[in-house]
Amino acid sequence: MKNELEMNWMPSVLRWRKFYRKKEYWWNPKTNGFPPTKEESAEGARQYWLRKKAEIDASYSNSPDEISKLIEIQSKIGDIQILKLVELLKGNNSSGSESVGFYIDRFVNRKAKQAQAEAVSIERVDKVAFDLGKFKDWYGSTKPISSINLEVIEDYYSHLLEKIAERKQYPKRGYSASYSYDLFAIFLSLLKDLDSEGVLVAPKKIFIKNSFPIRKSISKNLTIPVVDIQKILSSTIEEKSKLYILLALNCAFYQKDIASLRQDEVNWKSRRIVRKRSKTSSAKNAPVVSYRLWDSTFSLLKKFRSDDPELVLLNKFGNPLRAITLTENNRGSKTDAIKLVWQRVMKKLKMKHKFCSLRKTSADLVHNEPEFRQLTSLFLAHAPRSVAEKHYVNDDVSVLDAAILWMEKKLGIDKLVF
Repeated sequence: MKNELEMNWMPSVLRWRKFYRKKEYWWNPKTNGFPPTKEESAEGARQYWLRKKAEIDASYSNSPDEISKLIEIQSKIGDIQILKLVELLKGNNSSGSESVGFYIDRFVNRKAKQAQAEAVSIERVDKVAFDLGKFKDWYGSTKPISSINLEVIEDYYSHLLEKIAERKQYPKRGYSASYSYDLFAIFLSLLKDLDSEGVLVAPKKIFIKNSFPIRKSISKNLTIPVVDIQKILSSTIEEKSKLYILLALNCAFYQKDIASLRQDEVNWKSRRIVRKRSKTSSAKNAPVVSYRLWDSTFSLLKKFRSDDPELVLLNKFGNPLRAITLTENNRGSKTDAIKLVWQRVMKKLKMKHKFCSLRKTSADLVHNEPEFRQLTSLFLAHAPRSVAEKHYVNDDVSVLDAAILWMEKKLGIDKLVF
């Protein structure tokens, strides 16, 4: 029978690995002060796994047998953390109002109330709930909140770094750097919130910028070749599907922008959409952009305009194209008709592009044309950062009109028949 207290050396990544209770655990010698060789780091890996296994087992049970096992392990290696864990299991295990799970649930519930007041998005609440759930899975939900100290924070940070290394070695496992960054950032926001309330005294280190660096990976939001866009729009897909694609290209829209387009944001006489980007609609310095619509875009928009007093476009059942609601456990339940339509189009044409790449494609065309380069931020409805960008925001709309009409020809949309 295989010894449960042994980890396996992985020479390809110079790390130790262990599968236990249907989960995988990694230990990096280098980040723990050991030489990155099997022989010189074996004892460190053994000590680590003795402690880690005790913590894992404790999270499953606090029976007398489990406590006896922990006492036996503690007597062998004299580890103070396991001694503390033994005392915790003997009567200090918090399952009520002082537990980690309680304070995480409370934090998420507060975010949910903010979403009801439209102070934050439902998507944000869903992400907070999911990401903090990852920490609960790793650390346990019944431990007292006061047990989260600098050592725990640094262990979680090391755990995420190991997940990043795992992803680099095995593309379908581990976490991306961007995802790990978000996980840790939300975890720290919870600790800072608890510190401000006096629930716990958070280590000063978490308030120092870049104390726990994680370099976010560059998003691979690739553009779509012009030939593919022409193939998509000239195919036999439904006209309403083409409308979504044209709006994304013409106005740099995401699905959310299309789904939330209001009747009062469309000037049907001047053939324009005048609005702020959905994501930044509440920002004071976000520009109100006037998009001149291409003939094809305007024609299809008129054709599929709804009778709803607020939203321009609805699905076939008369409901919003995109909606997200919170479930009882504060998770987001999402419906996205545009995403489903795009997936069907990609499957039919045997392509693998993302819908958000349509916006990126248009923006890149504008940016790569010297005459219109300074209009990129305005076209994307980003808040202006430079003096030149502020100038274009306040300039005559004909400048952006020229860029949009030039882009129509560049994409060959002016020659397509709808």
